[in-house]
Amino acid sequence: MKAYQYPDTHDVITNQYIKHHEPYPQYWQKSEDRILNRLIDHLRSLPEKGRQRFLDAGCGGGRLLPVFAPYFREIIALDPDNNRLNMAKDIINKNNLTEKTSLFNCKTEELKDQQNFDFILSSHILQHLPTNSVFPILEHLINLLNPNGLLAVTTCHSIAPHDVYTKSYLENGQLQEIAISKEEFNRCIDQTGILPAHFFESETFTKTINTLGMERLDFQVFHANIPDIHPLTDTDDLLNASPEMQAQHGRDMYLLFRKIN
Repeated sequence: MKAYQYPDTHDVITNQYIKHHEPYPQYWQKSEDRILNRLIDHLRSLPEKGRQRFLDAGCGGGRLLPVFAPYFREIIALDPDNNRLNMAKDIINKNNLTEKTSLFNCKTEELKDQQNFDFILSSHILQHLPTNSVFPILEHLINLLNPNGLLAVTTCHSIAPHDVYTKSYLENGQLQEIAISKEEFNRCIDQTGILPAHFFESETFTKTINTLGMERLDFQVFHANIPDIHPLTDTDDLLNASPEMQAQHGRDMYLLFRKIN
């Protein structure tokens, strides 16, 4: 079996998208930092017994491991792309996290763990998975949670009243992003140089997760799809001012769930 390789090697397509759509320099990171700070505030409010074990399910190059490491005693990080996992290993070494971090080169559904987790992160993973595997994988993660454990998800957000599918690629050095069918999306999975994306309609997504024994604690959209934003404008606060605004804006979304049974 061919080893898995993330299709957007070195994040070239993603970086081109940001370059062409970022309304001002550093907005993309600022928008995500707002979400990370919101999540960290929630983690800080938990008792210590609720902050023991953390799973980064699809850690990629490991960029978020140092962000959450201070709040947990033990970290498990997995990724099916061995090249990206080696990048994560470098980050772990540079941040002195080797003693409390274990790395696994596997798919999420292949992780077998005899102890459950207090917090699981799925960051920008679900939008690149085959459509028929998204919710089985989420169910697997939920089964790995302790009672009252938290699942944080960031993924692509549909501003249509239904799920949307796209593929992005570079043609003569220029970024192309086109809408495609669900069937073509699934055919594009794992094609190097083509980055398929599944944009989820948030309420349908939430209702499905709720049926798996979870309740939603937080929901925010981020990465505004609005041109010409002024750097001093609190754009992301505005996007999240009402459910109506959230439904119409944001390329990405953040959801925090708690296990209730």
